[in-house]
Amino acid sequence: MKIKTKIVTKLKKAWPFVFVVTCSFLLAGILSLLFPALFDIGEAQLIDQLFRLRYTLFHREAISQYLIHVVFDDESYASLESSPWDRQVYGEIMEILKQAGAGYIACDIFFQYRKDGSGDEFFIDAVKQARNVYFPVVAYEMPFSLPGKEGIPSRVALSVIKESLFYPVMKKKGNPFTSEYILTPFDELFEYSAGTGHINCSPDIDGINRTFPLIYQYNDGFLPALTLKMVCDYLGVDASNIEITFGKSIVLKHARLTGNRIRDITIPVDTRGRVVINYVGPREDTFYEIFVKSLLASRDDVMLQNQLEDTFEGSLVLISDTSVRNKDVGPGIFNSLIPYSDILITLTNMVMTENFLRPLSGVHFFIIIFIFALLLVYSLSFHRLSLFLLGSFISGRIWPTALVSRYTYLPCVSGRVTSNFFLIIFYTKLQGKWGETYQLIPRILFCY
Repeated sequence: MKIKTKIVTKLKKAWPFVFVVTCSFLLAGILSLLFPALFDIGEAQLIDQLFRLRYTLFHREAISQYLIHVVFDDESYASLESSPWDRQVYGEIMEILKQAGAGYIACDIFFQYRKDGSGDEFFIDAVKQARNVYFPVVAYEMPFSLPGKEGIPSRVALSVIKESLFYPVMKKKGNPFTSEYILTPFDELFEYSAGTGHINCSPDIDGINRTFPLIYQYNDGFLPALTLKMVCDYLGVDASNIEITFGKSIVLKHARLTGNRIRDITIPVDTRGRVVINYVGPREDTFYEIFVKSLLASRDDVMLQNQLEDTFEGSLVLISDTSVRNKDVGPGIFNSLIPYSDILITLTNMVMTENFLRPLSGVHFFIIIFIFALLLVYSLSFHRLSLFLLGSFISGRIWPTALVSRYTYLPCVSGRVTSNFFLIIFYTKLQGKWGETYQLIPRILFCY
């Protein structure tokens, strides 16, 4: 009887905690349903903070040793002997990379029109000889009109696009991006492309690209992202040997990895086929870059040619323009502005290292957040500020950072923050400490 009385007494004391936590989560959930856009952007910006904190604590993420970024920077353009508009330099780059043994080359520079002169002929011939260069296309949902381009691919371009389409096994349908009109490079160059893919970004309302659409539905297949197509060829994944479960994953079946290992690579995606971009860090501390100026200098330097062979042998190469001439830039998480080519090379690295960010499942998230919310409410019952701050800091920083950095899960941060604000208000009202709420809110903000 005494034991039973003690249990009942403890339950009566515990019910305010459970009541406060439950009401907070219900109210936060209702608000997220009523104002999803407000919660989405808040969620995204809070996760940006976790990316920065992860880099501060653990430095950059893993980078594939087979990935090289060849960059046209301002200094490279200034060093050119010919006009920067003369495409012979691109042909020379292709020849140098072919001689150095580069495995696969994705060119994130769009050659929309052919130009007069011998430069284009030299460039086309170099691409034809290389046979491993991938050129991008731009997918449009609506018709557009440009001089000489109507968005309907020519017979030559359509042939290249069809050979690059995915024809996956559909496990679950979704709401993918669709395209009926495609802008392609000029035919004489594009016909010698080893493959193609889109370079369409999908920025959030604040302009930052946090996700990227891996596929666009086009005709009876799916047009992959440019570097995804290149990586699939590198890993020996056939276009029909892919499984798509929208809202869950894109699976590259029987990928051939280093060391003759064969296994499936599972890429988590949302219902539109977008993957969360797992940025490795600030761009000054990310991928191995070789400037075009250095490549061109190797033409008359045998020792440098040997070094390039050691560097490029069997590698995946992305060629892009990061100079001030390039207008394809946008705000980033670590840098105020980043070239969009950084997104493409990051996607390539994610697949090569199998380092993806996955949303935490609803059940697991609820269990974890409920436990830490109880700890926060319990810490509020103490008058010592240090205990309250400890509970808030654990709930606000430690566990979500651990999820992102070591377990590659994305916690629902905005819901956690909102519900914890309600926890403070409800609890202080329940305890008759309404006048102290204004003191507690700045403290919880400090912990987030």
